[in-house]
Amino acid sequence: LAQVLVGEHQQQDIDLTRQQADVVRGLILHPRALIAGGAGTGKTLIALYKAKELAKTGLKTLFVCYNRALSDFLHRNCHDVANLDAYTWDMLVSRRAGAVEKELKVSFLEKIRKERPVGEADEVIQSYAVARSTELLPFRYQAIVIDEGQDFPKPAFLAFRKLLEDPQQSPWYIFYDSNQAIYQRTTEYPLHVRPYLLTRNCRN
Repeated sequence: LAQVLVGEHQQQDIDLTRQQADVVRGLILHPRALIAGGAGTGKTLIALYKAKELAKTGLKTLFVCYNRALSDFLHRNCHDVANLDAYTWDMLVSRRAGAVEKELKVSFLEKIRKERPVGEADEVIQSYAVARSTELLPFRYQAIVIDEGQDFPKPAFLAFRKLLEDPQQSPWYIFYDSNQAIYQRTTEYPLHVRPYLLTRNCRN
């Protein structure tokens, strides 16, 4: 079985289930994919494994999740992986806005807020800020892996597309659970492919 490196204070090997390992192997043949599964099916482990795998091939890779509570987990398991940036959504927004502000010497999020309709949700403003940052910063990712896709606002996926070096061809993987949409989103994913389904609950 394939293995993924995760751990508390040091990394340790955790065996993936046979089904998870099959999904990992299947993704080799598909540079873009949707992976759906309920709670406990190991989506985050597979997503993290795939992100590390892409980074090890030399691709500048972004792994991003929505849940702020995962920030410590990401730091422990990704901080020393070359070519891999692992952020929560808030961290990504902060990094991109901070980089623009360093160049332009302006409050970037406030600038975007003034350009958008009055009363627009902060998460939508954040999405447009990340998208606009690509017009001002040259850096692009060569691969993106998204965990908790069900929790991202729809405009965020436009931002992710703009962050890709090749918006049409660069590797892009979205992991999601429509039954676990904490923020009650109705998401239309930009990858028009049939999803892989994870059905085995490994947590219980």
